Amino acid sequence: ALAATGIRSIRYAKELGPGTRPPEVAIRHIVANDLDATAVAHIRRNLEHNGIPADVVEPVCDDANRHMHSRRAKGQGGQPAEAYDVIDLDPYGSCSPFLDAAVQSVHDGGLLCITSTDMPVLGGNNPEVCFARYGGCALKAGYLHEMALRLVLHAVATSAARYGREAQPLLSCSIDFYVRVFVRIHDSPLRVKQLASKMAVVHQCVQCESFTVQPLGEAPPQSAKASKFKPARVVVPGQTCPECGGGLKLGGPFYAGRLHDPDFVKSCVEACDDEARASLPGITSWRKIEGMLTAIAEENPDVVL
Repeated sequence: ALAATGIRSIRYAKELGPGTRPPEVAIRHIVANDLDATAVAHIRRNLEHNGIPADVVEPVCDDANRHMHSRRAKGQGGQPAEAYDVIDLDPYGSCSPFLDAAVQSVHDGGLLCITSTDMPVLGGNNPEVCFARYGGCALKAGYLHEMALRLVLHAVATSAARYGREAQPLLSCSIDFYVRVFVRIHDSPLRVKQLASKMAVVHQCVQCESFTVQPLGEAPPQSAKASKFKPARVVVPGQTCPECGGGLKLGGPFYAGRLHDPDFVKSCVEACDDEARASLPGITSWRKIEGMLTAIAEENPDVVL
């Protein structure tokens, strides 16, 4: 959606486009959009330089939100047939201005690949700015990188829920100075009702590392016949820390569900095998990728922060 010089679009075309793999799994068409006319001119030159056919990558000069809204699957005037299978958001700074349009503009089961590079905000330097962008306040604590991921997912999930869509995190990574999340969007008004039980706030002691996570709702088990949703019961210890007696500060709300889909992570780890690497010759940082995926696969999926 914010293609700049089109380098990522060219990589997608050269590594996953027509002729690189079976037609049923190859990318059919890519739209490389940018608001800057000079950037779009660079995209066209780079496509020509790399020998990318015009019918594979289409350069577009438009506002990203306006373009995505024109092809939205949900909402008034939606056109499901025109919606995208995958939208890759990689803005300079926060992803928050583009989330509402993006969650509407993918098919049921479509994929959002989202990057946010405003780690000073997500890391707790400016909690008021973090709340304005993502709907929750970040805290400076030992779990700040995980909380950054959960705040971005909170913004994605609440944006999707307004349109009866569930945001399912497949993979969530905190890398260097940015966060990157891969989220599948489903049409499921029933599962949207469980969103409150997947949101939480954290009560963090100001003197020690002790903290308590407070969910915002209670949902029945998925196997239960009755679907009665309740307000959450209070689990916080009070106004002071039970460990040291220090005061408590409040962070969130944030997404408290699973950060990763185990099956998706397993398939990514398998793609790092020596035999599978041959299908992606353009990737050179296999050791870093495999190390991060292995660490993710070994995480306890049900422990928050």
